[in-house]
Amino acid sequence: MNQPTIPSSTAATPSLPPPPRRRRWLTALVMLVTFVCGGIVGAGAMLKFIENRVQTAIRNPEVMPGRIASRLQGRLDLSEKQHAEVLEILTRRQQELIVIRRKVQPEVETVLDSIETDVAAVLDPPQKEKWLSDVKRFRERFTPPLPK
Repeated sequence: MNQPTIPSSTAATPSLPPPPRRRRWLTALVMLVTFVCGGIVGAGAMLKFIENRVQTAIRNPEVMPGRIASRLQGRLDLSEKQHAEVLEILTRRQQELIVIRRKVQPEVETVLDSIETDVAAVLDPPQKEKWLSDVKRFRERFTPPLPK
């Protein structure tokens, strides 16, 4: 009967390959790239959020007194009576601002029209087309129609 042979301690055992060298710099680089990408995505999301809030405020000015009063209630710990009074003040003052804006807005529009025309006059046709498109988009986003 053949018995399995047990290798003796003097027999050559296969040597294991050396452990791989650690590349700590590669790990640090991957972590740095991940961190930077996260910062870029976070900054972009924050800018989009802020733009959304500004657009909401521009297009719906009637909601701003309520938002401001609610924010002040939390920050200043206003009582219900104070909150109601602050809301009434903000709403009344907003109406005053609307009256002022109705007086000034046509003048602002005239100046914006002049800027648009004067700049367009010095541009060649492709530049002029792009300029007018940019101005139109800017006005749609940041110059709301007069409140009623």
